[in-house]
Order: sequence, then structure tokens, then C-alpha cells
Amino acid sequence: MNKEKSILVADYKDRIIWFDGSITQKTASRFSKIVDRLNKLRVAPIVFYIRGPGGDPWSAFSMINDVFNSSSPIGCVAHCYVASGCFTLTQAGLWRAALPGTKFVFHSAEGMFHAHQKDIQMTQQELSDWAERLKLADFIQFFYFSMRGRPVWIIEEMLKSSKVLSLPQAKKLRLVDSYFKKTDFVEDRKKIRKVIRKQIKF
Repeated sequence: MNKEKSILVADYKDRIIWFDGSITQKTASRFSKIVDRLNKLRVAPIVFYIRGPGGDPWSAFSMINDVFNSSSPIGCVAHCYVASGCFTLTQAGLWRAALPGTKFVFHSAEGMFHAHQKDIQMTQQELSDWAERLKLADFIQFFYFSMRGRPVWIIEEMLKSSKVLSLPQAKKLRLVDSYFKKTDFVEDRKKIRKVIRKQIKF
């Protein structure tokens, strides 16, 4: 999983959450606070934009739980590309949409670990323990995909092979509910950029 700088901001007036980058413990903690604040302001729909390569699986699962447990319904919108934990995170939304051209990437946590095993300095026992933890992460990841996606056996095979899906393919597997309007995306992106500019000033 490639690490990159994460952006996580919210427009509390228009109830937009914007996430772009790698999922970390810090990301998950901040996300929980944002959702909590939005719910305290009022119970109303929230739009959650997601793009990124994934990241720490346990932090991704924490964010998924926050989406599930939110008193305000949260809709997830994927754009550009979502891989691994970011793709899994989209499945938590009450509704799941994506922009045309979005790429969806399955990542097996265990498979990525074994691919980089030569670069990891650990004892045999530590390697074994990590492999078991990542097998569990893959099981949980598959569980979230299988809750609404069909057919399940194809999703399982794709998760093992780190398959890349187009939006039409993801929609066919019921991993996305609908296309998202580019005009709505552009308008919401403008609002988020204003929020970011204000934060930079302070």
C-alpha cells in the first residue's frame, strides 16, 4: 500500500466530509470527531467523498463503524480511485455512488504483506503473527464487501487477486448503487477548497 499525505476536512454547514489519501490511526480519530460533531449539530444526511490507496486496515474498520453507527445517514461517493481499505470504506455508506471513470481496486492485506516480506525485518514468530492478523483483516474486509455485493464467490476471487474494477463492473457486482453527478461533485469540491483555504489562513 502506497502511503501519501491524507486530507480530511468537513464543511459543517453543507454537511460534507472530504477524505483524500491514506487511512491512518490519526485519520480515524479525526473522522470520528467530525461525525460526532455533525450529529450533534443536527441529524441530517452527510455526503462523504473518498479517494485513496487504503492504509491501516484496523483504522479503516474504525471509520466504517463510525459510518454505520452515525445517527445521520451517510452516503459515500468514490472518485478517481479507491483501493483496499478506502474501497472497503465505501461499502459502509447507506448509499454508495461514484463518479464516471472511478477505478476500484481490491487489495488482499495478507497478499501485500507477503509481497514485501523480504523487506521486513522480523523474527519467524513475528512474521507468523502478522500474517494471522492480516488474514483476519482480509476476512473482515471480505465480510463488508459480501454484505451487499453479489455474487459473493466472484468478490472473494477478486479480493485474492487484487483485481481492478471499472465503475460499470463495480455496479454490476452491487458494490456501487449509482453514478454521481459531475456537477454536484464540482460544486462540493469548491466548498471544500474554501474550507481548506480558511484553515490555511489560521
